[in-house]
Amino acid sequence: MKVFIHFAILATFAATVQTAALAGDKGGRIPLAQASQTTTNRTLLNINELAAWIHSNGLSARHPSGNSGLFFPRGSNPSTAVVFQDQLIWGGQVSDGQEPVLRVGGGQYAVGHVPGKILSPGIPEDRTDPNINRVWRIRRDFTTADLALDAAEVNSILPQAVSQDQIDDIRATYRQDWIDWPADRGASFYDADGDGQYNPDFDEDGVPKLAPRSGEPFDPAVHADEPGFADADQVVWLVVNDLEPRSLENFSGSPSIGMEMQITLWGYAGEGALNRTIFRRHRLIYKGTEMTPPSASIDSFYVAQWSDPDAGAAGDDLVEAVGKVLKTQISHSNYHEK
Repeated sequence: MKVFIHFAILATFAATVQTAALAGDKGGRIPLAQASQTTTNRTLLNINELAAWIHSNGLSARHPSGNSGLFFPRGSNPSTAVVFQDQLIWGGQVSDGQEPVLRVGGGQYAVGHVPGKILSPGIPEDRTDPNINRVWRIRRDFTTADLALDAAEVNSILPQAVSQDQIDDIRATYRQDWIDWPADRGASFYDADGDGQYNPDFDEDGVPKLAPRSGEPFDPAVHADEPGFADADQVVWLVVNDLEPRSLENFSGSPSIGMEMQITLWGYAGEGALNRTIFRRHRLIYKGTEMTPPSASIDSFYVAQWSDPDAGAAGDDLVEAVGKVLKTQISHSNYHEK
């Protein structure tokens, strides 16, 4: 139809706030649930000191209860939330013969995209399919790792209340996501055998075979294709599109651009700043709507990361309070300068 325009960014979040309380409810409970017995349409990036919720429609840093959804340090009691919600926002001047020319997508408190790829201009995947309305999450050590805190966070309960069945469910989901890793849909993987296809494998104990490390020769007895990105300890992947008019109307009131967004989140379990960092990559692919001609283009395209941080509850937010003080000081200074 036309040449796709790819736009990718890398965003990092490093938590430095040491004390916070769960932010107040700014929205209702999010009506999402387990997609099937071993898959999910919401999960957490929680390999280090941070824990951040991500949903299949791209909603980020929002707890399923509707409250704040990015925590630092994770596992604290009471919970310490530092972000209520965050989203990517994009916009540009779209030359496709339709009005208005200026269009905006992405999300803020409302989310302007829904799960799934764009199969062809204006035609999205069927998001009623659990394999479309889905988030994938992997970690190399899922067969041996202590997943009690992970299970507590996913189920929003205290670690001491976690059952063995809940831990087993988390482990089973990790395994299924390893097997089903959507490499054919855009998710990154390590192509150990070099055939361009994702071919995972497990040893006789059910432990996944990993790709050879740098300088290590490929041996099919011990190696296989591995899902992941940037040698991260945990990776989450999902894909959304802006072809749902009601979602986009609720967010920006803009018509669809025909944009697909593939989201990769990853983190490392280590020391120092990396242990307090979540990395994000957004791959934006302009595929168009049913009305988009082959000659269409987007000019002056801008991308911004939006976030609503909360250090404290919504009514006593330290971040907002500091901002108001700074604003008052600046205004007062400007008054005297005049």
